[in-house]
Amino acid sequence: MDDSDFLERLRQLTGQLDVWEGFSMDNIAEISHDEGDTAEPDYDSDASQDLILNTRHLVSTAKPAEARNYKLSKARAFAADSPEKPKTVENLMSVKWNETGLKLGELSPPGKTFVPWRLVKEYPTMFVGKKNSVRAGPFFTLSALHDKGRVWDLFYAHYPPGTDQRPVLFVPTYQFEHLLDVVNASLGIQLTIPKGKNELRFKMIFGAGNTPRPRFIGRSSNEKSLKALTSGIPGPHKEDDWEKATQAGKDEFLDLLSLANKGTMKQKNSEKSREKRVDNHRAWGRSVKRAQRYLGIRQQNFSTTGSTSEAQLPLDLSCPPPFAPENSVLFLCIDIEAYEFNHRIVSEVGIATLDAATIATIAPGEGSSLGSEGWYRHIHCKHLRIKEALWVHNKTHVQGCPGHFDFGKSELIGRDQIAPLIQAIIQREVDGKRRAIVLVFHDTASDVKFLQEEGYRILEEENVIDVLDTKEMDQYMTRSHQPRKLELVLGSLGISYRYLHNAGNDAMYTMRSMVSLALKQRQTSLDRAAKQTVKKPASGHVPYAEFKQKVDEEGWSSGGEESDGGVPRSKEDNGPNPQPAW
Repeated sequence: MDDSDFLERLRQLTGQLDVWEGFSMDNIAEISHDEGDTAEPDYDSDASQDLILNTRHLVSTAKPAEARNYKLSKARAFAADSPEKPKTVENLMSVKWNETGLKLGELSPPGKTFVPWRLVKEYPTMFVGKKNSVRAGPFFTLSALHDKGRVWDLFYAHYPPGTDQRPVLFVPTYQFEHLLDVVNASLGIQLTIPKGKNELRFKMIFGAGNTPRPRFIGRSSNEKSLKALTSGIPGPHKEDDWEKATQAGKDEFLDLLSLANKGTMKQKNSEKSREKRVDNHRAWGRSVKRAQRYLGIRQQNFSTTGSTSEAQLPLDLSCPPPFAPENSVLFLCIDIEAYEFNHRIVSEVGIATLDAATIATIAPGEGSSLGSEGWYRHIHCKHLRIKEALWVHNKTHVQGCPGHFDFGKSELIGRDQIAPLIQAIIQREVDGKRRAIVLVFHDTASDVKFLQEEGYRILEEENVIDVLDTKEMDQYMTRSHQPRKLELVLGSLGISYRYLHNAGNDAMYTMRSMVSLALKQRQTSLDRAAKQTVKKPASGHVPYAEFKQKVDEEGWSSGGEESDGGVPRSKEDNGPNPQPAW
């Protein structure tokens, strides 16, 4: 089809015969581009049918060179010559709100949208995912909410008479949206007011059916002024006449206040869960420090003034531990393998021991020397196969390796001998006294449960002074809410391994991971304490003090060098003669 036939076809398709008069196909070839720009012309639509049926799409839109990296929306392309540039933290923080012109107790303007102040403070925990909530959380502390001159216009609304409820505090929605813009520009994320049913909670409009609108309290510029303003909220205003309000208006007003307080019970339950989670995190951190004390690489703090300078010296892994191992403990690791389709059928037991008294004069070593010359070579291991379950060989959910024990010869015992054998190790006396025992597991619960089902309550042995769980130690070090399998922990520590899911091998590798986790965390803690230089934060950077506050709030800090790990949680809970409660 030649050019003249093509133009005739266009006339017929569009029905706009006069539009095409004088048009030449040569005009298309004459559309110029910026020098050096080989890109296709930027049309307002990429729909090919529109390019044919609508003549205005045959005109190339001009696009300033400095704006080529910005996305140009259709609406803005027609409304302006250049797109809006991305918002920066500096530009956003320079925004100043006009005064409301209202006095204390005066009504807010009709149609104004509000968000409850409680929702502003709790936005990261209620509406942001775990990863971004940790990053965004520091922006929503009371001090950060007033950072760099940020102000909030505070309003209040009382419940109807006869309702025993405290007044609800609100701020304008646009001020909250501006806060989200600042957070997004600072962190490079995209927090928004949620869509759907929750959107109304951030865009409340009052006054329907002659019901009261929120009244002005004042402008808050810091924590002190916020506290002063909120502690002086006036009582119900005489002009708020509920007798004149329609029933539908009253219902809507109460619905809005109910939405403002929605989630309170859920938040209480959530707060209980958070408290438990934080308590666990701190307990994990303390257990790491106690492991370090038992290994002689951390000293117990006997004064309230903090640790000594000697205690904060760099840890030299080529030298013996700097302190005497506390209580001269015997570390005892137990691993139990069961049939994958019936966990009551136990097929293997692995037992590994490490005597702290033996390694007190031996350098821990690092890298390959940790195993060849250091502490690893002093870990002794047994692999016990259960006579009644020799037929078990897991292959479906895990790849069992019952015949591949790498650290000695496997032994055969009856199932009824498992508990007495472990009990004999724990109760063995040296010079008429039992050794202090620290149990080591990777996921304590399952192995302890089996022993309890066999009638042996191992945690109640009087000389079992502590329990270390490498799963929890690893979670604390990585600040992870999700536990990792032993093979992933070993991989992250650089510990070579093979034939896992052999109980003897697993016990050995669990003990090695306990040692390495304690050493690695001790070095990390000492390095952090030694750093004195404070760098100037970059624009949009969350200050370390605020990040640390979030870390502390989540329990990922166990007190730094001022803390030594204290006593096991069971002793904290039960006093001087505790019943174990791990």
